[in-house]
Amino acid sequence: MCVCVCVSFSLVGSCPFGAAWFDEPSQDNKAHAFEECSNAGICDRIKGECLCMPEFEGAACERLKCPGVNSPCSNNGKCLTMSQLAAASTVNGVPMGFTYGNTPNKPSTWDHQKIQGCVCDPGFTGHDCSLRLCPLGDNPRTTGQAKEIQTVLCTETSVSTFQLTFRGATSANIGSHATEHELKAALEALPTIGQVDVTFSLGDQACTVDSSNTISILFITELGDLPALTPTVTDPVAIPSIVVDTDGTGTSLMGTVENVECSNNGICNRMNGQCSCFAGMGSSGSSNVRGHREDCGYVLAVLGGALE
Repeated sequence: MCVCVCVSFSLVGSCPFGAAWFDEPSQDNKAHAFEECSNAGICDRIKGECLCMPEFEGAACERLKCPGVNSPCSNNGKCLTMSQLAAASTVNGVPMGFTYGNTPNKPSTWDHQKIQGCVCDPGFTGHDCSLRLCPLGDNPRTTGQAKEIQTVLCTETSVSTFQLTFRGATSANIGSHATEHELKAALEALPTIGQVDVTFSLGDQACTVDSSNTISILFITELGDLPALTPTVTDPVAIPSIVVDTDGTGTSLMGTVENVECSNNGICNRMNGQCSCFAGMGSSGSSNVRGHREDCGYVLAVLGGALE
């Protein structure tokens, strides 16, 4: 006669490990040891899975979630790590080339792949990209201001090409003998530039053997103090020198017009990104003329006792 004895076993597993969010340092500049679920969750030992606190995600709860309404960055931006955010950083539209976490085992940047934040799509703002931006414009009620003029001096020894970069966008090759019209077209083809006026002080070609021609570039739709155009030459022997002057150097002129939401003459509706203009104000074309910017930057005329 056989007697069967049934024994039940509980399989106890472990969960993934990650750099601890919360722990005590073991010595100076040494903390965040590898811990189960990164000390930000509870291990389900039957499944071997971490049950993370609401703010954390990842197999080991190793990442801080991006904020957002119903989804990361409210479906209006990209969720990036601190390392990626540093690489994507700009100042006045110019990529800065910052890094964070590139030095291995640096204590102060231990979180470079752990903390996340939002980079909002154009037209959106807020820490979670849930708010809309409103159109920017110049306040026509202020006076004595000017739009940006940048000047370029180009020296050539033989025909070649150069490029101009503005706010991270680079033009197609521009011939050293380019005309005013050709240079204007090359700049306005950039996604970071709307409209410019280009004038030459001498002759009909951009570069000269003695730098006698000053190329003046007036920014019409980009307002405020702008970053400098950055030149790159195809052949440094053929074009040994190309200099961009800004902010009052030479005949350049710093942009001093405002570039503010609703031109400081309206209230921004963060839900739809539309300006509610104050009485007497309307949509401009960036120079206190009627246009399609929807920025409250145009002073409405009074016609027969009523606003136009």
